[in-house]
Amino acid sequence: MEIEEMQELLDVDPPESLWSKIEAGIAKLHDETKRCPVCEAKKPLVEFYKNQSWCIACYKDYREKNKAKRRITYHKYYLENAERLKEKQRTYGQDHKETVKERKLQERICNPAKYMLRTKRNECKKFGVEFTLEMSDLLPLPEICPVLGIKLNYVVLSGRPENNSPSIDRLNNAIGYLHGNVRVISNRANRLKSDGTAEEHQKIVDYMKGENVRISEAVETFDTVGTAATTQRHAH
Repeated sequence: MEIEEMQELLDVDPPESLWSKIEAGIAKLHDETKRCPVCEAKKPLVEFYKNQSWCIACYKDYREKNKAKRRITYHKYYLENAERLKEKQRTYGQDHKETVKERKLQERICNPAKYMLRTKRNECKKFGVEFTLEMSDLLPLPEICPVLGIKLNYVVLSGRPENNSPSIDRLNNAIGYLHGNVRVISNRANRLKSDGTAEEHQKIVDYMKGENVRISEAVETFDTVGTAATTQRHAH
């Protein structure tokens, strides 16, 4: 999807400079390359984390092999610098509002799966819900909602999810956001699904069908009575 199509879809008019930065950033990620010092392969910038000399594949491999050691090191560092880190995080957001806004916007457009994953992880952490998802659990992202058949819009910038915004749905709401227990559907479908069971939703369908039949019968009766009354008045 091109920048112009996104702008038309969102029905917003952000500063021209912002869209130019995003467009240039996307092109740079795919066109420019650099060499990873670990695997010594020359790869496009999109395969590197920002400000990271190692490619993503090598960096993930290192993290996996040294998971226990890194956890101990980071935990110790955080305990020793907790207050300073919290204050730095708080003041950075206040002092760099526009930078943070542009960065989030660019992430939504360039990597919606990463944005969805980070947002859901923070939400689960806040409410104490188990979360073990990785990017591969969401990819490839569907273009069409598998429930309602509507086209999904991955770049809604209003701050409030629309009906066609993507959302991460749990197949079994009794457990957390775990591998094999999620799929991407529309926000509308997720709200309708909520925490109801298939049996409960079927009862709602049956009830709504019954209501529609009763409404149709009531309309037909009203039309019949109205027609008879009109005929009787004309006869007199």
